[in-house]
Amino acid sequence: MNETFGKSRTIHTVRWLEVDNLLRALEPQEYYASLHERKIIKWRIDSVADEIRKWLLPVIDLTEFVFAYHTNGTHSAIEQWLASESRPICCLSGEYPYPRHLRRDILVVNTVSEIPPNHIVFISNPFSSSGKYDSRYQMITNPVILDCAYVGTTATARINLTPNTEQVFWSGSKPFGIGHFRTGFRFCRKPDLLQEQLKDTGYFNWFGIELLDRCVKLWSVDTAYNNLAEAYIKLCETYELMPSDTYLIASSLNDEYNHLAREDGIIRIPTGLMLDAAWR
Repeated sequence: MNETFGKSRTIHTVRWLEVDNLLRALEPQEYYASLHERKIIKWRIDSVADEIRKWLLPVIDLTEFVFAYHTNGTHSAIEQWLASESRPICCLSGEYPYPRHLRRDILVVNTVSEIPPNHIVFISNPFSSSGKYDSRYQMITNPVILDCAYVGTTATARINLTPNTEQVFWSGSKPFGIGHFRTGFRFCRKPDLLQEQLKDTGYFNWFGIELLDRCVKLWSVDTAYNNLAEAYIKLCETYELMPSDTYLIASSLNDEYNHLAREDGIIRIPTGLMLDAAWR
């Protein structure tokens, strides 16, 4: 078994000096909230959500998703959604598996044509196994939950939101290498009543909100990709990999990497660890 890219299928992110310096400058005691600051936290959630919308705008326009909730990364966004989701759910083969660990009845299909008409669809774009912007998203007519976790690690490309998309998830884990801080946002067309109540009480990760706000002010949505594109392409050429749209994933036809294959047959190569070592 070739272990050049490790044994784990887990995506490795790239660490950035700018983020490192930002973290050193943060003072956690500034976010030691008391009861009278709950309204301030609610205001900060909404104001930072606006900053995220602006940051994402070159790729995706979230203007119509007026309700926003801070999450502890994409995992938390999925958990918030599933907490009140009673409809049958479907996903495409190769999709990020976390929702299926929480809802064992999620149906997995190979093509859009196999999606039952009464199911809501969870789909990542760029797609989890390929790392590529996926045209199948535009083909789905069912209600959609859209995971955009890789946006911020790609060149600028347009995701034209479909009217049947109900929620959009995004986190800072991948573009800023801050996965262990678990900070992101969930954007919705309709209010989540439980999360609205929690906003009123201030029960959110204030430090994570402030960290994400400062991160998106460091650079634009395609800066990370532009900085790493040359090194990423060189890495792919060296190891005979096929590039994706994100610098964190490539694919291979080499059987030596079969231990990294996803259920849809794509041998997904996590490239972030090697890029991080080269970049730093």
